[in-house]
Amino acid sequence: MLSFSFPASSATAGGFLFFFLSYMPYFFLASRYADMNAGSKNLASLLSNVAMAFGCQVIAAYEGTGIINDMSFDKVLFFLLIYSI
Repeated sequence: MLSFSFPASSATAGGFLFFFLSYMPYFFLASRYADMNAGSKNLASLLSNVAMAFGCQVIAAYEGTGIINDMSFDKVLFFLLIYSI
């Protein structure tokens, strides 16, 4: 949408800024991940970048220690699918 109303360099900068700002909540949620309930994780996962980061965190937890938590990888994929529609 940005590319239709602005020059290419402005659209690129705006797109990067939007992408970065949609990833910002993860920086605040990462330290509270263990204390969050499933509903809070689901709500935060409505942002695609946060869902991707949670998915990477879940994969890393399974690879490292095999700890099972309430945010499974199928939930993360579900939220990424919802966001893509």
